[in-house]
Amino acid sequence: MLTYLHVKNLALIREAELEFGPGLNLISGETGAGKSILLGAILLCLGARSDAEMIRRDSESAFAELEFTADSDELLEKLAEKQIYPEEGVFRISRRILEKKSVAKINGESVPLSLLKEVSGLFIDVYGQHEQSTLLSEDQHLPVLDHFGEERLNAPLSHYKKVYAEYKKCKETADRLGVDAAEREKRMDFLAFEIDEIEKGKIRAGEEAELKEALKKSLHAAELRDGLEKAEGLLSDRAGGSVQEAVRILKDLIPVDETLKEPYDVLNVAEGLLNDALNSLNGALAALPEDQENIVLLEERISEIGRLKRKYGGSEQTVLDALSAFKMELKDLRELEGNRDRILTELKEKQAALIQAADVLHEAREAAAAAFDEAMTMSLKDLEFNDVRFHASVEKSHRYTANGADSVTFYFSANPGEAMKPLSRIASGGELSRLMLSVKTVSPGLENGERTWIFDEIDAGISGRTAKAVGEKLKTLAERNQVICISHLQQIVSAADVHFKIEKRVIDGETLTKASRLNDEESLHEIARLLGTGEMTEAVLKNAAELRNEMKKERA
Repeated sequence: MLTYLHVKNLALIREAELEFGPGLNLISGETGAGKSILLGAILLCLGARSDAEMIRRDSESAFAELEFTADSDELLEKLAEKQIYPEEGVFRISRRILEKKSVAKINGESVPLSLLKEVSGLFIDVYGQHEQSTLLSEDQHLPVLDHFGEERLNAPLSHYKKVYAEYKKCKETADRLGVDAAEREKRMDFLAFEIDEIEKGKIRAGEEAELKEALKKSLHAAELRDGLEKAEGLLSDRAGGSVQEAVRILKDLIPVDETLKEPYDVLNVAEGLLNDALNSLNGALAALPEDQENIVLLEERISEIGRLKRKYGGSEQTVLDALSAFKMELKDLRELEGNRDRILTELKEKQAALIQAADVLHEAREAAAAAFDEAMTMSLKDLEFNDVRFHASVEKSHRYTANGADSVTFYFSANPGEAMKPLSRIASGGELSRLMLSVKTVSPGLENGERTWIFDEIDAGISGRTAKAVGEKLKTLAERNQVICISHLQQIVSAADVHFKIEKRVIDGETLTKASRLNDEESLHEIARLLGTGEMTEAVLKNAAELRNEMKKERA
């Protein structure tokens, strides 16, 4: 849910802060007051194209920031996959516009614009004159229908996906049979050679590090021998003998002075440690190579391991993994030809099962489309499309994908006698906003209640009863999701749970846009202003109150 918008030095706005709430948030104001600037600020944070002309003429940069909350585990998991986590319970998405570039940030850290778009897209959708991508793109019509008919389509779609996965796996195996026999034989010879080369190398994980350590000792054998012999001589001739003699002396004196027991015990332990050290030094001396031949062997083995690593991977383990993969592929190729008949028979069976599952899914989608047509037609009539016709056309093809073999296209006609045509060819921006509003309200399973929907220009070309119907639909959608709507119609504004007003003022010769959240009384005066009588009389205020109360009754 969007909770906060902060804008600074963007066009006519010196600075504005808006705190949004759940339900239906309405933004109203006089024409040209700057409502579109606030929408532009939100779009910037969603990754829209920036322009230096957006910056106030007396500023070096413009800034827009959004804050969101996320409560669902599903949304939090999607964000975590992108390494995005809440800070103090919120997610902050911001954009700073400079003369020649823009800087995108998430939770205060700079990110690529592509990531900003991905993350913000998980929270919010904007629908207006230029943002109707879901309805204008026919590729998105199938998902919309499937969401609507989720309960009806869940079983056949799940079954189809299972059958499709089995078919695709079998098809991949069968496709390998189509490879030329000579090519397959060539590949098998190559794999056998690679396997033989790695196995002859007898490589093992960690061997190279051990060999390099041994080589280092061999290269410094003389230096090591000289130092070890000196250390051994010092310990055995001097330190060892002295400690041994001191232990003997103290042992004889303990009966005379019991306090000598403590130093005696310490020296006794020291004698044992010295003997252990001498044994270790002698072992190290014995392990030192006696000739240069060992160095040559070590260097050759290290070189061989390096060659295998360069050819098959960056470590001994990757070479061993490559060996396992080669063996498995060679085994599969050798078995493939012998299983040709079985594989081709299985492919035909999987293909027949796929066609049958697609037919069942197609029939279920046609039934869902009929119900969708009826629901959309009723919803659009509620929005005063009195002679509307809406049809979701489901066409079956011979192209099978993970979602079936169907293509879906939405057709629409708002005028009597006019043939239905695809939405992308006939619907205006205002019509598309109302169409999208209908789609959202007739598809309870379409969203999980975590998203924010912004509707711009949804009141374009409407008034009266239609505006009232739009307000009611917006409120219905706002029962499950947060909705932000920009409108200048009192019927829509009256449905608001939260009401903002945008005003343009001239202060000391400077034009500024101010955004403020209205209380109940202020909201009532704004509704009265939108009634357009010109005077703020008791009668106008009464009419505004009646309109607001009427919308509340409709929602109840």
